[in-house]
Amino acid sequence: MNLSEIHFPSTLQELFQLQAGLSDMCIVAGGTSFGTLQRTRYLSFPPSIVSLSRLAELRVIHKTERIISIGSACTLSELYDVLYSIHVIIPALLDSIASPAVRNIATIGGHLMYDQAYLTLLPLLAALDTELEFRISGKIEKMSLWQFIEMRNSASDTRGVPILLRIKIPMLAIDYFYSNHAGTGVFPYGKGINLVCAASFGRNSITQFKLSIAGKHAFRDAEIEQRIISTSYPFSRKSIQNFIRLYRESLKRCACWNIEVILPLIEEALDGLG
Repeated sequence: MNLSEIHFPSTLQELFQLQAGLSDMCIVAGGTSFGTLQRTRYLSFPPSIVSLSRLAELRVIHKTERIISIGSACTLSELYDVLYSIHVIIPALLDSIASPAVRNIATIGGHLMYDQAYLTLLPLLAALDTELEFRISGKIEKMSLWQFIEMRNSASDTRGVPILLRIKIPMLAIDYFYSNHAGTGVFPYGKGINLVCAASFGRNSITQFKLSIAGKHAFRDAEIEQRIISTSYPFSRKSIQNFIRLYRESLKRCACWNIEVILPLIEEALDGLG
């Protein structure tokens, strides 16, 4: 077992100072992934570990009529009640993430920043139009979840290691919510996928529609979503089959998963719209 230097900042300013001074620091909040990701019998840790356990500023939840702002060090269990206020069914998805004991420790930030795969929470927050607030290279930057995914996948991004500060979820009027999974679990090295679909209804129309898939890769097709929104509702069977065809073609271009496993989930989500 190698020795590491562990830092416990109590303010954001102290955290930012550590970020500026340590080129190889590893940020830890709940720390639930450490043991799982050890590939040998010998424990191995980074030289510099920064714990957020004493940073109260990242444990604060603010709720207004328009948005819910959640500190990145809040636990998955603390997120449960927040999501219940958006749609009563949504919190049930959190029950599929590990055990209650783990959810009481694991943080939202650690879940989103896990770099081996995109975990269960990501397609849910993507479907809810979540915005992330980071500190990158000394500046505060806000971006959508999909902008974050693009940044994470970009080999040419040289802005440095981002620190996730807050997660902001709009108080959307969600009328329909669907979630499902296929395959083995995603964490830590599974090949499963999670699919989440959320929609809002107007008179004879769908006003909002989001469908996100995540696992080893992340997928969303905004053009198809706009096509669905612009189609007269309720949908005919022909319209649903056309949407499925479009998703098939889009997934083929992505070449990430077994399409025949995912398409039945997409069809079930679309059929559920009624």
